[in-house]
Amino acid sequence: MGTTITKRLLLVNYERWRVESPEISGCLSPRSVAALLANGYHGVLPMRDHSGCRVLVYRICRWNPKDWRAIQVFRVSLMTSEIIAMETVTQQRGVKVKGIHLINEPILFRPVLGMLRPFLPDKIKQRVHMHGSDYHDSLTDFFPVSLLPPEYGGEGPGLEEACQEWTNHLLRSEQLLEQIAGHRTGDVTIGNQITVEEEEDVEEEEEEEKEEEEEEEEEEAEPPSP
Repeated sequence: MGTTITKRLLLVNYERWRVESPEISGCLSPRSVAALLANGYHGVLPMRDHSGCRVLVYRICRWNPKDWRAIQVFRVSLMTSEIIAMETVTQQRGVKVKGIHLINEPILFRPVLGMLRPFLPDKIKQRVHMHGSDYHDSLTDFFPVSLLPPEYGGEGPGLEEACQEWTNHLLRSEQLLEQIAGHRTGDVTIGNQITVEEEEDVEEEEEEEKEEEEEEEEEEAEPPSP
């Protein structure tokens, strides 16, 4: 019950956002950002991690704000999210950000995040990980070596190859993405109300998910038995 309501609430919120943000959601053509993709800004690793999650890579250094507006960059993420959301495994597990891993972050980023941390929700605090410049060893604490590209200390396909493969995948999905962009979501305020009782179920579901995540983290932290 709770899981169904949570997914429904997420869908309602997403549809409302699409209606309110047509400047972003109204154009999902990969060709409109082909040069940015060709520059290796974004890719998705071919394998899922040990928990079944997709691993998305964003190389911010490949984004020149003089050439690409923030809205266009955000569209890249939206295109990827739409394609991944259609995958069978994703539909079974749901869409959720399990972690945000930063490498080679600027020196000033840590103190800035330290000042913001008291104001962040606990979920966000637990999911943001900073690896600095010495990231090869620390990344393998979260991801299997077989998944990570050699540039990140792994044995998987190279990062350039992964970015190119995902770019090709997005370009092949051009027609589908254009159909999604043109789909009318309608007035999401009608027939999509969440009652007080349902909201309580959502809160209970979120608590259950939090407990499950904590249990998963404890299991990952335990050393393997001999």
